[in-house]
Amino acid sequence: MNKTTNINNCPFCKGEIFVKEFECKSCKTKIVGEFQRDKFSNLSPELLKFAEVFLLNEGNIKGVEETLGCSYPKVKSMLKELVQALGYEYKEKKEEETGAIKKNKRKEVLDMLETGEITVEEAKDLLGNL
Repeated sequence: MNKTTNINNCPFCKGEIFVKEFECKSCKTKIVGEFQRDKFSNLSPELLKFAEVFLLNEGNIKGVEETLGCSYPKVKSMLKELVQALGYEYKEKKEEETGAIKKNKRKEVLDMLETGEITVEEAKDLLGNL
């Protein structure tokens, strides 16, 4: 039996897909009903890959950047998108938590600008958001 790729929505009307039947590979027992899929089943392939890379890098953004070959702003954007796609509110860090973090982020942004990973405009945006 061939495995099919994960289908998130109906290919015709884009409506919600639900699982109607499970079958055991060993004994062929079938369980029939209407089963909801978990939150991760509804992620796009891109977000699912991002979640896997993020976990494998233990949340280290620099590691995610290197693995995916993308910039810091892209990683932060995808993280926000992932959190929201899982049905949660993305919360920015509180001001008192960010003192040392801001200093480190400024250095990261300036380092990325220096190495050409980001443009001057991206650097301005990032520094303006700190």
